[in-house]
Amino acid sequence: RLEIRSEVGRGTTVTISLPPAEPPEWFVAKLELDPGGIIVVVDDDVSIHHVWQGRFDSLRVKEQGIEVLLFSGPAELRGWARDNPSPAALFLLDYEFLGQAETGLNLAEDLGLAGKSILVTSRFEEKSVLAECRRLKIRLIPKGMAGFVPVSIRGQQEQAAAGKPAKAGPDAVLLADASSRIALL
Repeated sequence: RLEIRSEVGRGTTVTISLPPAEPPEWFVAKLELDPGGIIVVVDDDVSIHHVWQGRFDSLRVKEQGIEVLLFSGPAELRGWARDNPSPAALFLLDYEFLGQAETGLNLAEDLGLAGKSILVTSRFEEKSVLAECRRLKIRLIPKGMAGFVPVSIRGQQEQAAAGKPAKAGPDAVLLADASSRIALL
């Protein structure tokens, strides 16, 4: 629905209302972290490391005993996995690594991490990538959504009920351009 209201000398308000829709079955709509767990991010793009680290820092994951490991490529993950067989971890894997033939999906399959992995990639719409994710039962987060997918720690609601405040996200986001008086909710 599109609604446009305008007053001469005051400005124009444009409201766009979109109906709710179910996300695709491959999409990870939210991340729930386990207290005392490990999160392993494998991406050759340092800006994605910053995005995830900022998200996890804002949740104060260290206070919940959650360890965050950031690796730049397959060799680092393979070395860590060799020293830490069968870790109870969540793996956030990039699909493509610069100058490498190996993909995040290859890594997940070779290291037996498919059930614990989420592919974070800008190639989420490619049929071959989606087919391989389905085969391995790996879900995806589009790389551009890494900063927006809700992240929570299991048990935070119980802590809040017991009198310990849980960090809550915003109910809405307001972006405004003061010079043109346009607001998007």
